[in-house]
Amino acid sequence: MRAPLDSPARLLTSIGCALLLALVAGVAAAPAAAAPPANPAAPKPPASKPPATRPPAAKAPAPKPSAPATSAAPEPILDEGFEKSVVRIINYSQRGDWFSPWDVTGVRASSGTGFVIDGGLLLTNAHVVSDARLLLLYLHGDPTPHKARAVMLGHDCDLALVRPDEPGLLRNVPVLELGRLPPLRTTVETYGYPAGGDQISSTRGVVSRIETQVYAHSGVDRHVAIQTDAAINPGNSGGPMIQDGKVVGVAFQGTDQLENTGFGIPVEVMQHFLTDAEDGRYDGYPDLAILESNLENPAARRRAGMRDDESGVRVDFVNDGGSAGFARRVINHDGRAGRGELFSYLCADSLGRTRDNGNFSFQFFHRFIGCAQ
Repeated sequence: MRAPLDSPARLLTSIGCALLLALVAGVAAAPAAAAPPANPAAPKPPASKPPATRPPAAKAPAPKPSAPATSAAPEPILDEGFEKSVVRIINYSQRGDWFSPWDVTGVRASSGTGFVIDGGLLLTNAHVVSDARLLLLYLHGDPTPHKARAVMLGHDCDLALVRPDEPGLLRNVPVLELGRLPPLRTTVETYGYPAGGDQISSTRGVVSRIETQVYAHSGVDRHVAIQTDAAINPGNSGGPMIQDGKVVGVAFQGTDQLENTGFGIPVEVMQHFLTDAEDGRYDGYPDLAILESNLENPAARRRAGMRDDESGVRVDFVNDGGSAGFARRVINHDGRAGRGELFSYLCADSLGRTRDNGNFSFQFFHRFIGCAQ
């Protein structure tokens, strides 16, 4: 009777074993089933390629514009060719007293700048080499002092010529060429040896004005001057102002009324000085040598016989040694005007035009009566 019962038990045991084997097989097959997703993940490197292409997408050449900026930024102001032509000048001067010539002051040292021009000469300011007892030159990169002497001085235009005592000292030094009057709002570079150091320096500025100024050296002469915002300090005087590789001015003075402002003597004044000095003698600018009063008062204009639309100056005094004195003698000789009528030749209408259609201010300061033209 037990045999039939054993068969179902064996069957159940077989079924249980089969289910257990199936369960084990399923568990073992689960990692194998998870492995196939790894194969689709393998192609992900192509998916990662877009980041590899991002540098081009990020416009890698974009940083290149910064390269010209960095290359232009450190552009040096100083030029080796100009440096060699600029010379430091030391002046040991001794000035006398005009009111008591027997009372002589002590010797004092001052420094300035000059630059090489044709003829083995240096061009500098007159106030740099005035009253010199001893002049010493220091060439660029040469610590050896060289004696020199001022051969021509123009105190009215504050320019001077200096010649070294040693023949041929400047033979191998480049000569600076004169240019022309710089246009307004253009850049110039000023070279010199300012106080506070022995090395050459350079400042850059913009031409802001070109007009007549009183030259501080004489205190009375008025000539055209270049105004820039390049600082001109003691020791810079006589240094060249460079534009387009040529000299367009000579640094000569500043002003306490303005900051970072300097003035230069233009080429036209330099050429006048050099031309005048060619014969070995400097005659200078003619001078009107007059004392005048304005004619803003209507009654004064009516008394002078002037029209309402005219303006001008009245000449109160004429120095016979000046250009106006020469003109007065010529006028009196011709019988055209007397002493009190010279002012009539300086009248202008309300537009600033003289009776010969010239500019009144320009004529008054630049067209010197009695000059040969």
